[in-house]
Amino acid sequence: MQKTSRTALLSLCAACAALTLAACGNAEGTEAVTSASPDTGSVTEPTVTEDTRIYPDLPDADFEGYEFKVAHWLYEGWESRACKDIYAEAENGDTINDAVYERNLAVGDRYNFTVSLEEIDFNKIVTDVKNSVAAGDDLWDLAYLRLYEQKNLISGGYYVDFYSIPNIDLSKPWWDAGCTETLTVSGKLYLAASAINISDKNATASVLFNKQIAANHDVEDLYALVDSGKWTMDKMREIYTDVTTDLDGDGKMSDTDLWGFLGGDDVSACFYIGGGGSFVARDENGVLYDSFGSEHNFAVVGKVQEIMSDTANFYNHHTGTQDVPITDDNEYRDLFAQGSGLFFWSRLDEVTTLRSMEADFGILPTPKYDESQEDYISFVSQHITALMCVPATASDLNRTGFILEALAAESYYTVLPAYYDVALKTKGSRDDESSAMLDIIFGNRVYDLGEYFDFGTFGDSFRSVCRNSAKGIASTYEKAAAKIEKALTKFIEEVEGLE
Repeated sequence: MQKTSRTALLSLCAACAALTLAACGNAEGTEAVTSASPDTGSVTEPTVTEDTRIYPDLPDADFEGYEFKVAHWLYEGWESRACKDIYAEAENGDTINDAVYERNLAVGDRYNFTVSLEEIDFNKIVTDVKNSVAAGDDLWDLAYLRLYEQKNLISGGYYVDFYSIPNIDLSKPWWDAGCTETLTVSGKLYLAASAINISDKNATASVLFNKQIAANHDVEDLYALVDSGKWTMDKMREIYTDVTTDLDGDGKMSDTDLWGFLGGDDVSACFYIGGGGSFVARDENGVLYDSFGSEHNFAVVGKVQEIMSDTANFYNHHTGTQDVPITDDNEYRDLFAQGSGLFFWSRLDEVTTLRSMEADFGILPTPKYDESQEDYISFVSQHITALMCVPATASDLNRTGFILEALAAESYYTVLPAYYDVALKTKGSRDDESSAMLDIIFGNRVYDLGEYFDFGTFGDSFRSVCRNSAKGIASTYEKAAAKIEKALTKFIEEVEGLE
């Protein structure tokens, strides 16, 4: 494995803080992928010159004005999460939009093609992709669906294996090595993340905090806690239980009171994985297995359970309360913006959404399980993440692979700096310390196939335990283990049987 100088930008592409140029092996039945280990130290951004820039191994080509067609999910009401990374109609002054527009123009002019986008309602896009492939219609070169909608499309043979697509070199730094390693099944990869993508970065878990509330309650230096390795679930809970206040003194918590922690059901998986837990892992032979049933994992769930079942201090916007029946994402965000909570569970897309918030806020990684945990772990949440997939009806895979490789390579030096260094770090964060926290968060991003694909429909039981201190995780898992194993085995066998 060859490594060059580590930068915050490069950590986005490889899901670690090193520039990885390792080759991805493709053995029958398993997948051996070499990637750099997480490194969460300080970073220095080098100057990219013609001598240091890496270029894709692509020949000259002329695609004669071909329209590269992309389908992307759309959720009305989630305009802030609409597709931003593949298409831009014109420059409009927005950092990301203009970087995408300039990238498409530069690469499109070089190879004579254009990019178009079709946004499809999230309730319809799965059916549309299935129907188009079943009918043999070559409607799209690329499709973006949310992660948790992809299991049956993969096992049903609706996509092309990225390892089989010519001109794509998954060892290059513009392909996310962490995603490649985790989502490879039996030597095949049907979902990929690259420097083109923004949604997977935006979906990365974090914790925001209101700096004014922290100062008013003499909360210790939270950035120093992170740097010292002492930012743990217990420490976070100790801090926010001292902050929760029934401001109107009516004996119940409402939206006008001060909550210690504003969160949702997403906290369950994000804190569990952030505490070193996993649903599905890979053994020493590269084979996927159900990894949930361990004493450590049960202990991590116990910590998450203590947080989420403490309804006097933790507000869950997915369930609401009698006095705060807020289950809408935008209203939930407004609770934090109006100063109703010290801590706020967040995907990183909220950093830019909250840019106009009057009070200053800081950004923190997901807390550790305990101080002995080596690294902070940031889970890539599935609900807004859209990874690239190539429909099985794509008629010219040489062209598809060529265009994706060219766009990803260019994005590595244009779109990613615009997203990370300008949109997120410069405009989004309020202080230098938050910028350093983002380096830590992006230095160790983790994907988990079990949470995404919910084998054995264990997810609902898992979340129910996290919300209810009267339920035991060991007995709950024991009842579900056989079903999980059967579903995982079936999925692997179905993938192995694909052409």
